[in-house]
Amino acid sequence: RMLLEGLKRCGPTNLISAMSRLPRGLKSLYLHAFQSYVWNHAASERLRRYGCEKVVEGDLVLAPSSAGEGAAADAPRDLGGEEAQTEAFIAEIHPFDEEALPSATDSTTDSAVKPHMVTAEEMQAGSYSFRDVVLPLPGHRVIMPQNDIA
Repeated sequence: RMLLEGLKRCGPTNLISAMSRLPRGLKSLYLHAFQSYVWNHAASERLRRYGCEKVVEGDLVLAPSSAGEGAAADAPRDLGGEEAQTEAFIAEIHPFDEEALPSATDSTTDSAVKPHMVTAEEMQAGSYSFRDVVLPLPGHRVIMPQNDIA
């Protein structure tokens, strides 16, 4: 109702002024709804084009932890049950943002999950499974997949 009143008062072509009349919480609600719409469209398109059987070049996957570097980092990750669900949930609600990363001197902050871009070699080798693929919410300074989906 407030948006319609704003359009009536400011004119049908002055959307910015009409939107500025909305309370901050309502503007945030519209923004998050649009973010969800874009994410759902991207996820649906990813499934339509590539299915859920394989990882393709340009997909984002959860990067191996620094504690597991070395030979284990090159192997496909096989997380079971609760651990896999927890990682998927964290990746979904906390897309990578450089500002969220702790500084080198700050050891008290939890580190953000940085996605890894799948290369052609990793795709051919089957280094990752579809369950490793993550799709972040669109936003400022968020790393997006480098394939047809982004």
